[in-house]
Amino acid sequence: MSKIIRNAIQCKHCGDTIESVNVHDYVTCSCGACSVDGGCDYLRRSFKTSPEVDYIDLSEYEGSASCTYGVFNEDNLKLQKG
Repeated sequence: MSKIIRNAIQCKHCGDTIESVNVHDYVTCSCGACSVDGGCDYLRRSFKTSPEVDYIDLSEYEGSASCTYGVFNEDNLKLQKG
């Protein structure tokens, strides 16, 4: 299992990027459509409709710099749309 180094999502409705930084850090976007929890210990997502409709996963793992939205450029860590 890969170690979590960033636990974050971006809401597709309001555009907020939210990140959980501690184990019980439950964070909700401003429109209330999605939430993230778990810090670097576990990934927990809450959403209104479905993951595909409500958020983009921006989480990062040790030895990997990718997300479901695209791939990070390893040189400068800028997101390149997939």
